[in-house]
Amino acid sequence: MRKFIVSDLHGNGDIYDSIMAYLENISMSEKVELYINGDLIDRGLDSYRMLEDVIDRINNNDSIKIYYLGGNHELMMYNALKKKKIGIPLTFLNDWIYNGGGIIENKIDSIDNSKEKIKEYIDFLGNLKIYNLFDESINNNPILLVHAQAPKNILEKCNMKIGDNTRDVYKAVWTRDRDEYHIPHKLGKKGFLTIIGHTSVLDEDGFDYNKKEN
Repeated sequence: MRKFIVSDLHGNGDIYDSIMAYLENISMSEKVELYINGDLIDRGLDSYRMLEDVIDRINNNDSIKIYYLGGNHELMMYNALKKKKIGIPLTFLNDWIYNGGGIIENKIDSIDNSKEKIKEYIDFLGNLKIYNLFDESINNNPILLVHAQAPKNILEKCNMKIGDNTRDVYKAVWTRDRDEYHIPHKLGKKGFLTIIGHTSVLDEDGFDYNKKEN
């Protein structure tokens, strides 16, 4: 069994296609699991195609087992489409549209079954989990996957979904290392190896890992 994690592809079809081709090749000889750690969509021109491909693979039990976790862009899309469903127009000031969601919205508006597609997306996005706690561990630390921030009570929060739309969901997909008031946040959780996306962090090795905060 091989497990892979990707995050923040943001509609970049070239990268997505390369990843899937690589994984499909591996899946010919062994089982493959792909964990998408949020923000598959928005900004990039292939957002709609990538989302449709992931949904199709999940629904049809593709050779690559996909676990799709929600990020802040999935939460924004979910909330925006709930408004659109009841007839509230999405202007440029809408969070999702402002952050690149117009690419998908324009595609939805162009198809004949737009109302059915909106409902399909709301149902799909609402059921995306926020956290994944792996069975594996590194240096005796269980591995936790989340888009932005680990929960205070991991075992109680691991079943949260985008559709819960609570303050805890918002913090999990939006929190960065510092908020607008410059108050430091711990993105990880003591005793766990926390893998996040959302915030770009680079050191000389291409990543940032604070061993003290884990």
